[in-house]
Amino acid sequence: LKLVETADVFLTNFLPPARRKLRIDLDDIRAINPRIVYVRGHGQGARGPDAEKGGYDAASFWSRGGIAHALTPAGAAAPIMQRAAFGDSAGGMTVAGGIAAALFHRERTGEPAVIDVSLLGTAMWILAPDIVMSRLTDQEMPVFTRTEAPNPIVNSYRTRDGRWLFLNMLQPDRFW
Repeated sequence: LKLVETADVFLTNFLPPARRKLRIDLDDIRAINPRIVYVRGHGQGARGPDAEKGGYDAASFWSRGGIAHALTPAGAAAPIMQRAAFGDSAGGMTVAGGIAAALFHRERTGEPAVIDVSLLGTAMWILAPDIVMSRLTDQEMPVFTRTEAPNPIVNSYRTRDGRWLFLNMLQPDRFW
């Protein structure tokens, strides 16, 4: 707590019961340093029925967040497995961006912020276009294999020597 007195940021991923027990909740930390940016990392988020439950990358981000569904080809025998720390890396960058924005905000306004970043929320942000599309069309989130891609010039193609070429031309009418 001595460090909190002069710190700019307090970052924790302890669950709410542990934060209360350790007396490191927002009010506790702000009583020591009212200008500190308070940052909480979560599995499921700060609100809702699962706010006090923990979460891990593979469960909260990959599985529950829908990333596994989006990246597993239709008809696959099992969902594909994620790389190590896949969601943790994206979540960590989101936390870093939130801290930078909060420090800038505090410098400009004098107001400290509270930052909440969850693995579940990060996955939902990454899949936002798919989630919105599924709600607009009242269909499941799309899963595209390379043969079902909606734009043929944003796709991968095998070359004669067995390598892969990826085209990324987002304006098909212009480049076709």
